[in-house]
Formats: sequence, structure tokens, C-alpha cells
Amino acid sequence: MVVFLLLLCLPFILYLATPKIRKMLSNGVCTSNVQLPGKVAIVTGANTGIGKETAKDLAQRGKCTCSQLAPADVLPLTVMTTLIVSSQIWNSLKPFENRANSFPFIWLTGARVYLACRDVQKGERVASEIQATTGNNQVLVRKLDLADTKSIRAFAKEFLAEEQHLHILINNAGVMMCPYSKTADGFEMHIGVNHLGHFLLTHLLLEKLKESAPSRIVNVSSLAHHLGRIHFHNLQGEKFYSAGLAYCHSKLANILFTRQLARRLKGESGREQSGRQAPVGSSEKPQDGSCFPGSITCTGATS
Repeated sequence: MVVFLLLLCLPFILYLATPKIRKMLSNGVCTSNVQLPGKVAIVTGANTGIGKETAKDLAQRGKCTCSQLAPADVLPLTVMTTLIVSSQIWNSLKPFENRANSFPFIWLTGARVYLACRDVQKGERVASEIQATTGNNQVLVRKLDLADTKSIRAFAKEFLAEEQHLHILINNAGVMMCPYSKTADGFEMHIGVNHLGHFLLTHLLLEKLKESAPSRIVNVSSLAHHLGRIHFHNLQGEKFYSAGLAYCHSKLANILFTRQLARRLKGESGREQSGRQAPVGSSEKPQDGSCFPGSITCTGATS
């Protein structure tokens, strides 16, 4: 009888608990309207899921209302408009600063975003979609296979030759609960792709990030890291293997890497932090609204 009553009450309990659970997982709503013109970003695994949505958000951060512009930003736009509108008509108007709301939108170029993907063909389709959606043509695709250190080194070498700056590195790509397999270099697939691949990529790009400060590194982990353990005697899963636990272990490695990197960069940054990534498709994002709080910041995000 008691069990029957509990089953009847379960939907109501879930209904009441859902908002609190969602808030716990999302950890706040981002209210930032920070624009990223001139910034350069890399998002790994950007052809789907969280990576795709992140790349789109970075690419579209060039759209702002005139009322959001500071006076220093309005003056160059005034000069540009004067060249288009006849001086006689323009001079009869009040200063542009007082008429900002008469112009609904100004389109600026958002960040130049590199989609670092293993599947270049799929990445190109996503890049075209983001370009069409945001109006930002600076969405580029580059080959990156995190299961192969040669591919990682080739990507970093090509990027460093192509770009003078790097302001945002988002280590998002990963594999989850795949059958036992190894990377091209002999590492268990979860630890190799989710952790070691991003570890090497960050190392290769770290000096460029420092030179481009203020800059940010974001490592995407998971709440599954709570179930993870680092078994040094079985890092490659050769003694025993569980796909689910292997994923958890790799996500714990992401967290430990983020914390240690933040410590090492502490003398060069204004703030180190960790946060959570909201579910894809929701309007909720990390609560911190500032894009570049210090010189170089290492941030953890959990999905």
C-alpha cells in the first residue's frame, strides 16, 4: 500500500523537483552582451552539440543595438554615416549620440571562429549554417583528430602559421562510452581523446594565448567526473575496462587538468574559476558574464 502511494505521488514530486534540479545543473543564466569583434577562437568538436552552439554564439557576438554602444564607439560610426549621407542633411540632424535609438541595429563582425573537427565535410556544412545564421563569414573549418597526436601537432602548426592571435580556446570535443579501443598512439580512447588530446593541444597553443592576453581556456567536463577515479595502474584499461567508468575517469582528468593549469597560470591571470555548461538548446549559460576577466584564465565547464 505504501509503495502504491509513493508511485502515485512520484510524478508530483518530480514536477516540484524539476526546477531545482535544472537550476543546479545549469548554474545560472548568462546576461552578458559582450561583443567579440577582432577576437580569434578555436572550438574543438564544433560540428555538433555543445561545440556547435558555442561556435554559433561566438560568431554572432558582433550584433548590437546602437544604444549599447559607448560614445567612443559611436564617433567612428558617425564619421562613416556622414560619408554616406549628404553633409547638408546630416548637419541638420542632432549629434548621432543623441539619436542612437533611431537606428535599431549595427552589424559588426563577431569573433573569427575555427571549427576544429575530425569530420571536415560535416564541419563545412555546420560552418555554412553558422555563416548564414549570423552573417559572419569568418567561420573556418580545420582538420583535428584528437585521437592522433600527429593530427594535433599539424593543426597547431597550421594555426600558428595562419594566425597572429588566439583569444579563446574551448576544449569541447570528446567521445563517450565507446567500446574498448585505442588512439593512434596507443592510449585508451576516452583518456586519449577527452584528456590527453586536449592537454597536448593546449600546451602547443599556450604561448600564443599568453601573447594574445587577455585570453581564456575553457575545458568542458561533465558531472560524471564525480564517479571518476584515476587508476594509475590501469590508465589504458588493459586490466579491466568499463565504457561508462572510462568516460567518468576522463572527465575527472579534465577537472584536475583545469585546476592545475589555473594554479600554474595564477601569476598571469586576474581570476581562475570553474562553472557548468547548460544543456544544449536552453537559454541558460555559465553565470559569469565577463568574457576576459584577467590576463589568461582557465575555466572548467561541466555538461
